[in-house]
Parts: sequence; structure tokens; C-alpha cells
Amino acid sequence: MSPPEEALSDAEVARATAAKEKHANRLMSDPAILGVGVGRSTDDRSQAALVIYVDKDVSSNPIPAQIDGVRTKVIRTDRFRAYGWGKQSEERPVCSRGPESKR
Repeated sequence: MSPPEEALSDAEVARATAAKEKHANRLMSDPAILGVGVGRSTDDRSQAALVIYVDKDVSSNPIPAQIDGVRTKVIRTDRFRAYGWGKQSEERPVCSRGPESKR
């Protein structure tokens, strides 16, 4: 078993987060792009990357290898769905009270 990876430095995460905040709206204007986040680079594990989730069934505009000096990591995937999307349920977990509960 290999030892756990060292966490990315705060400075590295801040650098990638700044690039994400600067470019997320432009990236998200492409209908094929589902989301933009910050994660670990695949090719240099000591560096952060902009993680760009792209609909695998839709062609996207070209995504550069770096944006503002931050590596990009493209993940082609299915569209996101919330768990239980479209299902109505009145069941509540035991730890949750409904509006009718009184103390």
C-alpha cells in the first residue's frame, strides 16, 4: 500500500481557485461544459488543476492545456443528475422532524 499523497499547498489551491473564478463564466458559456472546479493535476501531482467536466455526448470548444498558468484536467462524463431527481417523498429520516412536530 502506498503512503497517502501530501495535500496541495494553500498557495497552489488559491492560484487555481483564482483562475477558476476568473474564467468559470466564460467556460460555462459552452453548452458542453457541465462544471468547473479545482483539483489535483494528473501529470504533476504537486500542482492544482482546473477540473473541467464536459458532456461526453456533446462536442465542446477546444480547452487549452493551461489557463493562466494553471493546468487543465478535462473529464468527459454523463450529465449530472441529483440523486432521487423528480421523486416526491414525504419520508423523513428519524433525525428529522416534520412541520407537525412540537416539543
